[in-house]
This record gives sequence, structure tokens and C-alpha cells, in this order.
Amino acid sequence: MHIKKYQQGVGLVEVLVAMLLLAIGVMGFAALQVKAVGATADSQSRTQAMTVMRGLSERMRANPDAFDTYPALITTGATALPTPVCSGAANTCTPQQMAAYDAYMISNLANQIGIKLSMSACPSLLFSRQCIYAAWNDTTPTKGTDTAKDCVDAQGRYNPASSCLVLETY
Repeated sequence: MHIKKYQQGVGLVEVLVAMLLLAIGVMGFAALQVKAVGATADSQSRTQAMTVMRGLSERMRANPDAFDTYPALITTGATALPTPVCSGAANTCTPQQMAAYDAYMISNLANQIGIKLSMSACPSLLFSRQCIYAAWNDTTPTKGTDTAKDCVDAQGRYNPASSCLVLETY
């Protein structure tokens, strides 16, 4: 009988220790789940940004006479539907009008999915290429010195802390 008295409550302590270990394990899995959801959202943003950037690049290749017109139109973010509306089979638009229409369509699509766009000359010495910058979250699609906000630095090097993509087009 004397031994039994010392054993009272030991089972409760064992259950509490087991519950503590289980709670720590569940918190670890919850943290991993939060990371997985964040990675999935970032992956979706990257996929959408790449799709928009490729679409713009293809439109530019289809309209080479207005290649130099696109950067200013994309960077300013064409918000109003240009006239004439350059779509359909009976298209009689000039290359510049088509570029304005393309910029409106791409900018509108990017805004709908939360992507900010800009374009500028790529930092290249050999070829004349344009860089399309697409950013989301708190990142801006710009070149600069703010490592918390800018997509790339002034030399065009990617900022690893940013949420953006860069695509060269020619």
C-alpha cells in the first residue's frame, strides 16, 4: 500500500507530457502549412506575371514598327481604352495605335490580377533590348537602390528580397 501512494498522479503527468509533445508537433505542422500556402501564392503570382509578360512580348514582336512605343505606354499604365479600338479582322490601325491598344489590354489584365508593370531599356552593351518588369506584393517594378521595394538595382541586378520578375524582349 505504501508504494501505491507514491504512484498517484504519475499517469496524469505522463498524459500532460504527451499532450505537450503533441501540441508542439501540431504547431510545427501548422507553421509548415502557413509556409506552404505562402509559397503557393508566390508561385501563382510568378506564373501569372510570366504569362502577362510573355503576352506583351509576343504583341511587341507582332508589331515591330512600334517597338520603341511600348515602354512609355506600359510604364505609364494605359488606363483608358484608346480609340480606335484595334481588334478584329478589319484592323486599319497604325502600328502606334496598335501599340496603345496592346498596352491598354496588357495593363488592364495585369491590374486585375494585382501585378504592376514597367519597361525600360535593358542594361546591355551589345543589343538593343527592352526589359519588362512585373512586380507584386510590396515590390515596385523599378530599378533603384531601395532593396526593400525595387525589383532590381541601378545596374539591373535582381533584388533577391523582391517579389518580381524581369523578362528581356527584342
